[in-house]
Amino acid sequence: MLSNFWKSLIHTIKGNIPDSVQYIVLNFSGHPVLPDQLKTIEKLLQWPSSEVMDVQLGTIAEDRNFIANIVKAIEKIDLSPVQWQASSIVAIPAGYSAIWSVVLAEIHGRLGYFPDVVHVRPSSAFRMVWNARSVDSSVASSSP
Repeated sequence: MLSNFWKSLIHTIKGNIPDSVQYIVLNFSGHPVLPDQLKTIEKLLQWPSSEVMDVQLGTIAEDRNFIANIVKAIEKIDLSPVQWQASSIVAIPAGYSAIWSVVLAEIHGRLGYFPDVVHVRPSSAFRMVWNARSVDSSVASSSP
């Protein structure tokens, strides 16, 4: 009887956990991630492949409380609570630090830790194109 309970419990838990790890790049920058940029990010993180999720924050008025707008934008990300916990996630930050601090706090609440962050710099050839410079991570080796 007890073994049936454990089998049922394991089946229930495994049914909710993805079989393979998802590697997700959350892009808050407002700029598209080009294929070469994605390859650089994957190489820096030693990921086999990843999915980019562009998060549209829209125009945020500085003179208003924008926290609710940020929370709504993050809620629109198509990840279940289990996926938030089981996926390896890296974020490309928004350029405005006040917005980025709210985004970071909201993501921390969903993950339980701060995500890895891609540091970007403008390409020397084109100012509108950026290159991934590095990934800041204090938890990269302990991420799922």
